[in-house]
Amino acid sequence: MKFQKLTTLAAILTSFAIWSQEPMTPDYAKDAYKTNFGIKAGLNLANQTAKYDIPDQDIQVKTTTLSAFHVGFYGDFRLSEKAGILSEVLYSQEGSNVNLQGIEFKQKVNYVKVPVLFNYVPFSNGLSFQVGPQVGFMVKDTIELDNNDGDSFIDADLKSFEFSAAVGAEYKFTENFKIGARYNLGITDISNTDEGTFRNRNFQFYVGLNLF
Repeated sequence: MKFQKLTTLAAILTSFAIWSQEPMTPDYAKDAYKTNFGIKAGLNLANQTAKYDIPDQDIQVKTTTLSAFHVGFYGDFRLSEKAGILSEVLYSQEGSNVNLQGIEFKQKVNYVKVPVLFNYVPFSNGLSFQVGPQVGFMVKDTIELDNNDGDSFIDADLKSFEFSAAVGAEYKFTENFKIGARYNLGITDISNTDEGTFRNRNFQFYVGLNLF
């Protein structure tokens, strides 16, 4: 009887020893496939490349940076420990300050933008990098002209769809709070005229907050 008890105790201890030597799952790996949804808002430093090509005419056009904003929602879908998809729906005001043949005006274009970005997390310190395509659906476009009678607002008559590429980086201070910077490069021409071309360029700086 005593021998049987000792044999049982030895079997239990052996099983425990074998189990304790198995590799434990790291804490960060438990959240490797975690999905977060949140809100973000920030500053746009928007500009445009502009060019007019009219035969026998030398059209001078210059653009400078327009300060604007963006706000929206995001979903951070983790596919593995180091990779995921970051998708957003943003309301973004873009455009530029334009000088066309000495006439100065603000060209403002408001979009609903949907970036779908590959999210790479090479380190465990909260730093990540994003790159991918972005589509934009124009909501409103205006030319704001300052004259002696006050500001005048004219329809800019731009295309309703834009395709662009985005590249950026984010840093998580905590599990729920992050900051980020991104550059958006417009690929498609948004001008509706055959004589001119406009393409958006936009730097974004933002903060984000996970809601769940």
